[in-house]
Amino acid sequence: MSKFEISSETQALFDELDSLFPENIGVCRQDCINNYEHCRNTTNIDCEDRLTECYRKCYADNPNAELKQRADKILEKIQESLKQA
Repeated sequence: MSKFEISSETQALFDELDSLFPENIGVCRQDCINNYEHCRNTTNIDCEDRLTECYRKCYADNPNAELKQRADKILEKIQESLKQA
C-alpha cells in the first residue's frame, strides 16, 4: 500500500485555515495532519471526521464566532477534497 500524501490543493486549504488562527494553530495543525495521515495510511474510515474534530479543538477557545464559521467552511472543503483522494 502506498503512503497517503495530502495534495497541494488541500495543503492550500490548510494554509488558509492556519491564517485564521495564527497564534496557536501551527502546533495543532501538525498534530492534526500527522493524526490524519496515520489514519489514512491505516485505512481508517473515519479519518475526515477525526481531522475536523482535531481542528475544532484547536480553535474552540477562540471567542471570534465569525472566524470559527469561516474555519468550519474551510474544514468542510478539506473533508471533501480528502474524500476524493
